[in-house]
Amino acid sequence: MGGETEELKFELLEAIEDAYRMPKSVQIFLFVMLEIIMFAVLYHLQVILQPYGFVAFLLFTGLIYPMVIKVRNFITEMIAVVLYGAIIFSVGWYVWEMAQTAKPEEIWMIVIFLLVFGVELFHHMYEKARTVKTPSIIIADLVLAGIFAFATFMLLQAIKIDIVWSILVTIGATVIYAYAILPEKPY
Repeated sequence: MGGETEELKFELLEAIEDAYRMPKSVQIFLFVMLEIIMFAVLYHLQVILQPYGFVAFLLFTGLIYPMVIKVRNFITEMIAVVLYGAIIFSVGWYVWEMAQTAKPEEIWMIVIFLLVFGVELFHHMYEKARTVKTPSIIIADLVLAGIFAFATFMLLQAIKIDIVWSILVTIGATVIYAYAILPEKPY
């Protein structure tokens, strides 16, 4: 019952916002124009065919998509999730390629970065994940917090911090991370 109530509140808030949104055609036109401008800028800088150019293009797309496209239906949410997956995969692949000669502490720092970046980007692109509390989202957040705790502890051990301080810092950082990624009410 709690998840259904949250969903109804979210849909009611969306219905109120509808009157203040641009028409769908204007949203799509604006998004396409911004994408063309970004492609032109990357082409002018001659980085569009480089791996970091592709990653930059995807990141730009992921950042502007939820700000420009305000239509919320199954198709736009699916596009946001697919775009999110492409961004995380490309950023993860790029970071992995750059970290082939990394030390263990750098690897754990990259894992922590991808966890924080990934969750915040997902909240940016898929608003329901940020505001609707369902058991599956809470379980996913707890699993991510567990992975974050493990990576933080391994990072602190890799840089030779005392085990007691490692445990204390890991607990504190994990509590902050878990609190930051748990859904919150928008109203």
